[in-house]
Amino acid sequence: MSKRVQSIKGETVDFDLFKIKEQISKNPKSSEVLMRENYIDVKRRRTSRKNVSQLLADQEKRKKVASDAVEAQNEEETVNAEKVEAVTTEEKVEKETPTKTKKRPVRKKTQEK
Repeated sequence: MSKRVQSIKGETVDFDLFKIKEQISKNPKSSEVLMRENYIDVKRRRTSRKNVSQLLADQEKRKKVASDAVEAQNEEETVNAEKVEAVTTEEKVEKETPTKTKKRPVRKKTQEK
């Protein structure tokens, strides 16, 4: 017979059930149980696919790529700034030196009858 006791909160406590659960948890898991747990873990992606060293190595690679991208962007901005500065100086030079514009010859329309 199982030992059932009423707790202070009013719940029934079964000590034999606790003993059975403890015995089950101490036994090694069967191969079927391990396969089922592995399937659930993979399906729900509970575990990380990569270990910590791989994750840290990937993080370092991403940092390097990001810093290279920032450097490339900064170089591009400086090149663009130099181009803008060169264009503005050319415009200033053009404004300072007036140039004569040639007038286009106007074609006369001929009327055919």
